[in-house]
Amino acid sequence: MGNVLIEPAPDRQRQTTWATFLKAHWDVLAAIDFTTIEVWTKAGLVTYYLLFVIALKTRRVHFAGCTPHPDEPWMTQIARNLTDYEGFLLGKRYLLMDRDTKFCRAFP
Repeated sequence: MGNVLIEPAPDRQRQTTWATFLKAHWDVLAAIDFTTIEVWTKAGLVTYYLLFVIALKTRRVHFAGCTPHPDEPWMTQIARNLTDYEGFLLGKRYLLMDRDTKFCRAFP
């Protein structure tokens, strides 16, 4: 996974280490990231983006989807799928992700 960041609160009074944060929230943490595969098609070599989510406590991995064009409508649908009443992220409070531009504004 790439760099994982939590946006700083403007007036945060105490400093929490990553170790402390992870221990305190382990049950409700998930992480999400892309990987790619190259596929030969009639049109030539095409890059497909595979999106995976992991529940950190159980290490259970969920394949969220695959597309050659991870645009905003696709990412928005993936977010709906992950958070609906049976979605993989049900019960999770924090999602660790990098600043990849494929995570559009509408995604979180």
